Amino acid sequence: MNRGIRRTAEHLQEGDGMTPGDHVAQQVTERYRALSPASARAFEEIAVLVKRAGRGCLLVLNPQHNPTGTNWAADRVESTISPAAAHHAAVLLDDAYYALHTPGEQPTNALLMLVEGIPRTSAPWLATRTLGKQFHCNGWGLGALTSRPEVLADLARFTQERSYGCALPLQAAMAAWLRKEEADAFLDGLRRGYAAARRQVADRLRRDLGFPPDAVHVGTCSAYLRFRVPPRFVREGSEAHYRRLCMAAGVLPGAGSMTVPASTPSVRLGPPTAYVRLFLGQPGHVLDEALDRLARAELGW
Repeated sequence: MNRGIRRTAEHLQEGDGMTPGDHVAQQVTERYRALSPASARAFEEIAVLVKRAGRGCLLVLNPQHNPTGTNWAADRVESTISPAAAHHAAVLLDDAYYALHTPGEQPTNALLMLVEGIPRTSAPWLATRTLGKQFHCNGWGLGALTSRPEVLADLARFTQERSYGCALPLQAAMAAWLRKEEADAFLDGLRRGYAAARRQVADRLRRDLGFPPDAVHVGTCSAYLRFRVPPRFVREGSEAHYRRLCMAAGVLPGAGSMTVPASTPSVRLGPPTAYVRLFLGQPGHVLDEALDRLARAELGW
């Protein structure tokens, strides 16, 4: 798990007369931290980093976590939001996969925690929730933003002045469709499909490709399944070599981290560890063919 926790002073020159937009446009050097895989320890590390950085820090939260597929427990989300509020760190909530959970599971509602907790302080916060993931409509500009009224007003003004409308007929059609029972039925089917694919891929990775149970992150949410790269294919803590071999076999896995580049070596204790992820939104026979190709290329454990 890697979160983009950064201190402004590490990135931006102070007192140079430039606007925030000028700074954003500049290329900056980022510092990456590989957090320990044990969830409790990882959240403790996040809280320590937030307290150390304080004002000027941006904490990005993804409680229905991509790429691990883990639904963060409410107490662990609270353990990161509370120090952010206390130390005036900014919070950005990315709720892209909030609704894509295994049927019967209850996803952690981090937005409710922000609404109830953060407003008591002056810490800035913004919650985003795209509908693109749960209705297969990426690029249509559908979703929700939640924050303080003044923040939303600034965003609306900026959008009106600096961007163009797009996909307006599609947005209107989707707005009408979302009121129908068909939308609920579609989402229920999508959840069940991802859950079945998650079980299918996890079972085959363990049974047919020899992956140990702890190397496969089955998860309960998102559209991906993450698994550890077999140690013999890890080069300098990176999954890049394994991904190239998979692509040569006709399988396109994604990077195992959403924040740390493949060129960044692992800093964990013990043998270097790397991960890749598979997209679960394909028919079962396509997923089986992908796993068959990995097996024939001897890319299992």
